[in-house]
Amino acid sequence: MPKKDSIFVAMLYSHLGNCYNEQDLHSTAREMYRKGYNLCAVKDSARSFYALRDIGNTFLLEYQLDSALVYYRQVLEMASALQRSDLLFAICSDIAALYNEQDRYAEAEFYISKALSYQSSKKDYTLACSTKGDILGDLNQSDSAIYYWKIGAESSNIYVKASSYDCLFR
Repeated sequence: MPKKDSIFVAMLYSHLGNCYNEQDLHSTAREMYRKGYNLCAVKDSARSFYALRDIGNTFLLEYQLDSALVYYRQVLEMASALQRSDLLFAICSDIAALYNEQDRYAEAEFYISKALSYQSSKKDYTLACSTKGDILGDLNQSDSAIYYWKIGAESSNIYVKASSYDCLFR
């Protein structure tokens, strides 16, 4: 690859990282994401956002939640500086899911509510509502959880729909 087009090379590293993640080679994927980040850190803030988020996701997949949170917080600062609601929605949803995984429901509820305030597409919105239903269910707020699961049940994503209906059934 020509060295002049560092953004294109960064994109290649990102896709390589995705391929390695699919094969559960998370540390190799993380290295690819880091290489991509180093190439685009100064030139392309949005691409840097995704590279750092992907690094955090590799830690999440390895259940290294504290390391994932370090990257997610850095990405949250970046998204706030860029003032892009789509990026804020994405990272707040990720942080909420991480806190929910740690049974830190109050923090999870805070971040999923924040994500919903940056509402992105209908598809993303229904996923976030289903997640909020899960969190509220864990907080024993059944009536509120049901409200959000009903929204999640309207999702075009079959997995979100099935999960929401399963929670409503229970």
